[in-house]
Amino acid sequence: MINNDKGFSLLLAVFLLVIFGFIGVSIVTMLSNESVSSSEELISAQAFYLAESGVEWGIRKSIDNGSCNNISGELRIKNQSGYATVNVREISDNISKQPPANYSELCEVTSTGQINGIRRKLKVKFKRK
Repeated sequence: MINNDKGFSLLLAVFLLVIFGFIGVSIVTMLSNESVSSSEELISAQAFYLAESGVEWGIRKSIDNGSCNNISGELRIKNQSGYATVNVREISDNISKQPPANYSELCEVTSTGQINGIRRKLKVKFKRK
């Protein structure tokens, strides 16, 4: 009877080692997945801010040029591994060829920020007088 108890204890110890090993591997896998997810969220936020900078650049260029037409470019910011691609175009909101006296030029800025393959795109419409 004593020999059976020793065999059962050994079997129980091996079983518990396997269970705890499985739990440990599961925890490590979950933590590594969360780490990857949080780093992708950070890069996504950086891409969004690059796109936002591109929108501001496009609006500034349209003010400086006096028009929304033919403005496009690539914006690179120092110490960033990404870039923003910017396009500004005029949206025609006037049917007649002669604009009225209080006519405002409606413009659209499209900016795409990209870092490490993650992209965020912004479209902004604004009126220029």
